[in-house]
Amino acid sequence: MYDTSAPTHPTETLIAGPRGRRFLLEYALASESTYRPVRDEGSFGFAVAHAAHALTPRKWRGMPFVGSNARESKIVDMTVGEVAARLNHVELHASHASIRLALALATDRGKYWEHPDGEDLLAATPELHRALRRVAVYITASGLTSWWYTPIAKGRQQVVTWNGVFPPLPRENRSIVPQVNAMQRGLDFPSTPRPVPSSTRSLADGSPAGLWFVEDNLGQTRAESTGLIAPDEAQVFEITSSADWAELCVRYPLEVTQTGGAGASRSVVRDAANRVLVPDWLRVADQYQGVHLQVGAYLAASALPIDTGSALSIMTGWDPDETIWLSPEVSYSGERTQWALKEDGFNMVWAKSS
Repeated sequence: MYDTSAPTHPTETLIAGPRGRRFLLEYALASESTYRPVRDEGSFGFAVAHAAHALTPRKWRGMPFVGSNARESKIVDMTVGEVAARLNHVELHASHASIRLALALATDRGKYWEHPDGEDLLAATPELHRALRRVAVYITASGLTSWWYTPIAKGRQQVVTWNGVFPPLPRENRSIVPQVNAMQRGLDFPSTPRPVPSSTRSLADGSPAGLWFVEDNLGQTRAESTGLIAPDEAQVFEITSSADWAELCVRYPLEVTQTGGAGASRSVVRDAANRVLVPDWLRVADQYQGVHLQVGAYLAASALPIDTGSALSIMTGWDPDETIWLSPEVSYSGERTQWALKEDGFNMVWAKSS
């Protein structure tokens, strides 16, 4: 029995998981900033900053609270109900840029080895959950996120590297994957096989999605990309929801044990028998050349317990729209594009560099 509770409608997908809710929160903040760039005491952004700070356990707060101006630096009591009320009055503005920014921020904050930050805790409260539904309905109706629920775009795949070295291509189906399974036996490692190449699609401006949407971004300002060429007939398993991940685990099970490391203690689920399943990528590679995680599935299911029927699983370490490649039938185009992070008004954007 797979996890049948997985949401299927885009609106429900967006509010189902912590990354989706964080996206909605960041989108609402970005919308308000278009017509209210300064966070005054009556703004939604002001309320979010103070409420999130209050929700963060003291031992996880890190640096002292500092607002965007001197007035905001003084902590103000702010209830979740007040945050939700202000959110209900935010004018929403749909654009590719604002959606891209919100998704980038939500992905970057996916740090499952740490305690959830105040914004994630705030977005998970029942009061804000109800208010975020309006944002989810609006974004879904805009049509700008429809590609989040589509299969891999085989002809538009790019691989990104931050250090100038692209992952080695598998020489044969069984050349690299065994290393991955050995790593996965301790769940301090993510559930995606990093030793093999992974790619994302080109966005409307030609930049790869993998430039923008990176979990726990390390602050890189330069990158390179190259095209990945996959055969038209390549079989790619589509992860559209947690149910698909559960199916992958049941069809190709690899039982692993939580090692108890600092990262695993906050991110890994277990049942009473301490059984956790992840996909056996060696067996997956016998039938599929790649596995693609749709953006909608990432937002709904990343780092949440997934019921496979006989054990639990968890999907961590993936980026939105990422496809991992397990087959020797893929190749690199050989053409490299340089990218640099540059200022564009109040935000930073990726642009081609010479």
